[in-house]
Amino acid sequence: MQLAQSQPERFPLPGQSAELPFDGRASARLAAEDDAFVASPVHRLQSELSVSVAFADLPAPERYPGWFSLGFPILASSALWFMILRFFGLVG
Repeated sequence: MQLAQSQPERFPLPGQSAELPFDGRASARLAAEDDAFVASPVHRLQSELSVSVAFADLPAPERYPGWFSLGFPILASSALWFMILRFFGLVG
C-alpha cells in the first residue's frame, strides 16, 4: 500500500486542478488512493506553515541578558537627556 503525500511537490495552476462533479448534495468523505489532488486555500496554508515550522527548529542566536537589554536603553536615554538639558542651561 502506497502512502499518500501530505502535500504536492508544487501546487497546480487554478485551471489545472481536478474538477469535482456538482450533484447538489455535498458530503464529506475520505479521499481514495486514485483521487486527483485538489488544491485549496487550506492546502496552500498548510504547505506554507510546514515550511515555517521546518525553519523554526533552528537554534536562536545568543542575546544579551534581560537586565542589560532593558537597562542600557534607559540609562543611555537618561544620559543623553541630561546632556541636552545641560547644554541649554536648564540643568545645573
